[in-house]
Amino acid sequence: FIFLSIVFFFFIQFFNLVWKIPLVGKKSSSPQELKTNYYKGLLGRLYLRGFRDCGGWLFSTCNTPDVFPFLRDRVVKGADPDSFVFVGSISKLPDWTARSDIYKDKNHVIIYDEVIPDSDSQSIQVMDGYAKDKNNIYMYGSVFKNLDISTFEFLSCGFFRDASSVYSVFYENGKKPLNFVDKDSFEMVNREGKACNLVPYIAKDKNNFYQSDSSGVRIVESNSLPNEQ
Repeated sequence: FIFLSIVFFFFIQFFNLVWKIPLVGKKSSSPQELKTNYYKGLLGRLYLRGFRDCGGWLFSTCNTPDVFPFLRDRVVKGADPDSFVFVGSISKLPDWTARSDIYKDKNHVIIYDEVIPDSDSQSIQVMDGYAKDKNNIYMYGSVFKNLDISTFEFLSCGFFRDASSVYSVFYENGKKPLNFVDKDSFEMVNREGKACNLVPYIAKDKNNFYQSDSSGVRIVESNSLPNEQ
């Protein structure tokens, strides 16, 4: 009996590894749903199938059959596959084309293979450039838990703010306020359609002009600006 129980256990585990139900039909009809593959396992867990690594362009393996795709599966711990649905996509940065997908189940918001603690799947909304629920803001591929949701404002070029402070994703990953900025007079400038890095400054307050990129947020000296500025 013990031997048969062990055999049966490994038999079920093997089939759970190999045989899974694709959840494409559980998601919305948006084309974004095709970017990632989620599956329900035989034992009722949610799995995310990773992308196939085809190797370099010279020795690509994608022209051969994908024999063991299930070996790229990993468990999305704590997720409920029966209520799992696609919510929408948001840009990782306002001027980038890369996007991050938002999913939910009956209890949580899910980003890629991460179940977000203290998230609220009933109130999740995808906005222009970010998503929010009653507890958190989701943007730039991260979760922001200490912002005032009711006064949150998504700005351009990596900046955002709420009633208490101004933030930038390029300063402490957006987790700490820009204490050197005057929040009451802070405003973004009209870039006339130009990219953030192609104008002398992208924001200002009553004291300074500001520029930002992956190297951080910088104060721009007024004497370094073009005369017409």
